[in-house]
Amino acid sequence: MWRQPADPPETPTLFDEPAVVEEPRAEEPSSHSELVVPRAFIELARAVAPHRDPERWGLLYSVLFRLARGDKDLMLRRGEPDLQRLRKIAEEAPAVAAAPGGAAAFIPKTHDLEELRRAAASCQGCDLYRHATQTVFGRGPLSARAALVGEAPGDQEDIQGAPFVGPAGEVLDRALVEAGIPREEV
Repeated sequence: MWRQPADPPETPTLFDEPAVVEEPRAEEPSSHSELVVPRAFIELARAVAPHRDPERWGLLYSVLFRLARGDKDLMLRRGEPDLQRLRKIAEEAPAVAAAPGGAAAFIPKTHDLEELRRAAASCQGCDLYRHATQTVFGRGPLSARAALVGEAPGDQEDIQGAPFVGPAGEVLDRALVEAGIPREEV
């Protein structure tokens, strides 16, 4: 049960007014500056991304955050735990390349949605399949007058195998309600 304390707490809570944000110091990148990272980080990220290790994104973010905060020699340090773990993941990552010519080779010569769904599940025409656990195929009635197309599926879409079920789906649901369009009709 939720209870409101009688006196306001001395430390801020989630429901307090937001704190005043200080201007970034000279060594901190501002929201208007461009973040430049070493090529070694980009190469490491490319090698780690295809792996299924659930820690990979957190480790990459940790290293990226430290680079953004000005730790310019981070990628050169031996014995750095996050980098050691990332390099180990990279060594284990499967060396898989996208099919030459893109997805065209995987598209069946039919307009049957079930056949298209099966083709999408085995498609290796781009890198999307390397980072996903399953295909996120469209949903909705064949008689729909409108189709909504989003960007690459997020983590929730990948887990559930359904489109627009993560944070973007919540925004979409609110927009559809506001527009008076039932989601099951698109």
